[in-house]
Amino acid sequence: MFFADRPYIISGLSNKTATEGNRVSFYCEAQGNPSLITYNWYKDKIKLLSSSGNYEITNNGRSLNVKSAGKGDIGQYKCTGTNVIGEGDGSVGYLAVKCKYLFKVFIFLSHIYFSCCLNFIFLF
Repeated sequence: MFFADRPYIISGLSNKTATEGNRVSFYCEAQGNPSLITYNWYKDKIKLLSSSGNYEITNNGRSLNVKSAGKGDIGQYKCTGTNVIGEGDGSVGYLAVKCKYLFKVFIFLSHIYFSCCLNFIFLF
């Protein structure tokens, strides 16, 4: 007897914390019947289209790499598997990004600017 089912995650995403500018990777793996599975990646519920910009999808779709983590990459990531039966429920992980430096000091034409990776700038 043949049982068909949507893919289900056997190795799910975990929450990650990256330092600003560093590479970070998410991995997921699914099983289903039929076993020909394509993977879909989402950031904050928006589908990521193959490898583009700061994102790289590798390992036959199982891995999502953030090439250089920044504050725009903070959020929820989701991986799902799809076969001819449909798309599975998927797995969710969150990315947090830490400042590379606690603060930076800029001296420009007799003004001192203080900032951190949250882009707060104070003028004295």
